[in-house]
Amino acid sequence: MSPVRIPLPSGMSARGRRRATGLLAVTVGCASLLMALAQAPNAKATVPGVLSMGSTLVAGQSITSASGTYTLIMQGDGNFVQYGPHGARWQSSTSGHPGARLVFQTDGNIVIYSTANRPLWYTSTNRAPIAARLVMQDDGNEVAYSAGGAPRWQSGTLAPPPNAGPFRAGNYVAQMQGDGNFVVTYQRSGSSDVIFQSGTGGHPNAYLAMQGDGNLVIYDGKRPLFSTRTSGNPGAHPVMLTNGNFAIYSAANQQLYSTGSSVLTAGIQPPPDSRFTLTWAHALGDAGPVALGSPGVGTLDASGPSVITGSRSGTLYAFHTGDGSRVAGWPVATGAAVDSTPSVSGSGSAAKIFVGLGTSAAPTVGGIRSYTANGAVRWSRGMAAKPTGAGTSGVQGSVGLGSLQSGLDAVAGSMNQEQYAVNGDTGANLRGFPWFEADSNFSTPSIAYISGVPYIIEGGDSTAGLAFGTQYPSGGHIRILAASGNGGNASRPGGGLRCAYDSDQVVQASPTIGNVLSGGRMGIFIGTGTFYPGRRDTNSVLAINTSCGREWQVALDGGTRATASLVDVQGNGSPLLIQPTFKAANSGSLYAINPANGAIVWHTALPGGMYGSATSIDLGNGYQSIIAATTGGTYIVDGRTGQITGTLNTSLGIQNTATVTRDPNGAIGVTVAGYNGYGRSIELHYELSGSNVSTVSGPGQWPVFKHDSQLTGVGS
Repeated sequence: MSPVRIPLPSGMSARGRRRATGLLAVTVGCASLLMALAQAPNAKATVPGVLSMGSTLVAGQSITSASGTYTLIMQGDGNFVQYGPHGARWQSSTSGHPGARLVFQTDGNIVIYSTANRPLWYTSTNRAPIAARLVMQDDGNEVAYSAGGAPRWQSGTLAPPPNAGPFRAGNYVAQMQGDGNFVVTYQRSGSSDVIFQSGTGGHPNAYLAMQGDGNLVIYDGKRPLFSTRTSGNPGAHPVMLTNGNFAIYSAANQQLYSTGSSVLTAGIQPPPDSRFTLTWAHALGDAGPVALGSPGVGTLDASGPSVITGSRSGTLYAFHTGDGSRVAGWPVATGAAVDSTPSVSGSGSAAKIFVGLGTSAAPTVGGIRSYTANGAVRWSRGMAAKPTGAGTSGVQGSVGLGSLQSGLDAVAGSMNQEQYAVNGDTGANLRGFPWFEADSNFSTPSIAYISGVPYIIEGGDSTAGLAFGTQYPSGGHIRILAASGNGGNASRPGGGLRCAYDSDQVVQASPTIGNVLSGGRMGIFIGTGTFYPGRRDTNSVLAINTSCGREWQVALDGGTRATASLVDVQGNGSPLLIQPTFKAANSGSLYAINPANGAIVWHTALPGGMYGSATSIDLGNGYQSIIAATTGGTYIVDGRTGQITGTLNTSLGIQNTATVTRDPNGAIGVTVAGYNGYGRSIELHYELSGSNVSTVSGPGQWPVFKHDSQLTGVGS
C-alpha cells in the first residue's frame, strides 16, 4: 500500500501543531516520554479491530475492523491513515517523519512519536477515565474507549449517517434537540414533559450515533459528550419502550442499557372509574415531590382556568386545565421548597399569585413571594424569625388573601415567632405587623368578616413560657386577630387579639368558617395535631364561636391536621362538616359531622390517610359527593351514604387536596398532584364524562383547598 497525502479540512493541521507544541509540557512532558520509551514490544502486523494499552504500531503495521472493511495503518512516511472501500478516509497529518511510530501509553494517551522521540500527534486521553483500547469499528469510526466503555476520543468518520431518531412508543419520544441535548419526553394533549436528558445541551452541532460496536454516543465533532457504554456488542440497537424507558438491546434482545425514565411516569394510567377520563398528565420529574401543597386555581390568560402547583424541589408549575398545556412563563424556580397551596387574586394578565416558600425540613429558608400571570416575580418578602435579633423563617402554610387595611392584603404565619400581613401590591408590612405569634404556625390564616369587620382567623402551636408579659401554655391556639395586628405597640407585639381559644394540643389544621352553628351563627371549625402525646385534644375537631367559646368537640379515629370542608352532601341546603383523618399511610377515615352540634352523620374507612381536605363534586344526583385524595390513592365517596363508589388512581400517594374545576368545555375537571412509588411527582387531570356545568363553586360546594382561590376557608 503506497503512502497517501490527503487534503485536510480547514484548521485540522493547525490544531494538530498547536497540540504538539503548546500542550507538550502538560500532556506529554518528560514522564510521558520516559513512559513511551519503556512501552511493550511492537504490535503484530495486523491486530483484528483493537489496539490495547501498552501496544505500539510501527511503519507498515495496522489494525483492521472485524469485517475487514476499514484499516488503520502506520505508514512509512509517519502518517497514521484510515482506509475504507473508497480509499483514504482520515489521517493524523504527521507525514514527512519517516520511521515515526504510534504508542498507546499506559497513562491512556495515544501518541505518535518521531524517531527523535518528539510527539507529533496525540489523543489527549490521559485524563480520567483514561483510554484503555483503540477500536477500528465496522461503522468506519475509530474510537478510544475507557476500560468502562466510555468513549474518550473518536475520528468522526462514521460511514452510515448518524441515527438521531426520533424513536417513538406510545406517548414517549426520544430524540436529539437542536441544542445538542438528547431527551426522552412524555407527550400528551399537545404538551410534553422531559423525563430524561443526556445533559449535553449547549452543543448545537452535536449528533447522535448508534455505532456498529453497539455503543450509542453523542459527539460534538470528534469529541464524545455522552455514551451508553455498551460497546463490544455488535448488532445492539436502540428501543423506545412503552413504559417510558429508552434502552439499548443486544442482538439477542437482552437489555444492555436503560435511561430509567419509566420511574417518572409510573402512576400515569386511565382511571378505574369509567365515569372519568384521564385527559392529561405531566411527569414533573422532581426529586423533591409535590407533597402538602395542593393545586391552586386561577385564570392566567385567555385559555381558561389553570392549576398552579409547587414542589419541594422548589418549582412552581402552571398548566391549563383544558388541555394540560403550560402557561407562558411557567414553570418557575422559587429557590426554596414549596409545601403550600398558591392563592390567586384577579384574572388574566391582572392575576396575582401568592405562595408561601418553605418546608419544615428547612424551617429557616423561605418567605412569601408574589408572581404575575406570566411567572415574573412581583415582589419577594423574607420573614424574620423573632422580633429582635438575627434569623429568618420559612412559610409552610399557605398565604390567605383579603382586605385588612388596603384593597388586597396577604397574610401568612411562619415556622418561628413572627406572622406577617403585607400589602398585596407592594409586599410592604401593614401597620401592626409583623405580629408576635410566639411559636410555629403551620395553619393557613383566613381573612373573614365578623359583624362586617375583617379579622384574621388561624391556628397555631404553643410552647409553655413567658414572653412580652404573656404566659403561653403548652399546646396550641385558635386565634381571632384584629386587622390592625398589634397596632404598632412594640411593647406588646402579640397584642390586638379579639380572643383566643387555647388547646392542649398543637392546632395545625386551617380554619373552616361558616354560619352553620345552631341558630345560624358563625362557627370556626378546626382540627389539631399530634405533637404532644396523650393530650385530650389529640385527634379532635373543635368548634368555637366568634367569642372563642367552645361550642363542641368530637374525637375521631386519627390525626385531624387536615382542614375540614363544608359540603351539601344531603342535597337539602344544609352543609355538613367533612373531616378527614390520618392513621397510617394505608389507613384513614372520612367523617360527615353536623356542624351545629358535632353529631357524626356517617363515617367511612379509607385505604389511605388524608393530610389534605375533602373536595366536592356534583355527579348529577341532586347532592354533592366527595373526592378523597389519600396517601393510598384517590377515591369517590357518595355524599349521602359515605360509601366509596369509585376510584381515580391507586398508584399515587397524595398529601394534599384534589382540585375541582369547570373546564373550558363545561365539563367538571379533577386535578390531583402527588408522587409515585419512586418518589417522583406526577400531576393528573380527569374529566367527568358527559358533565356540563355552569359552576363548581356554588352554594354547598367546596372545590379546592380552603374553599376558593383566595383561600378564605369561608363556606356558603
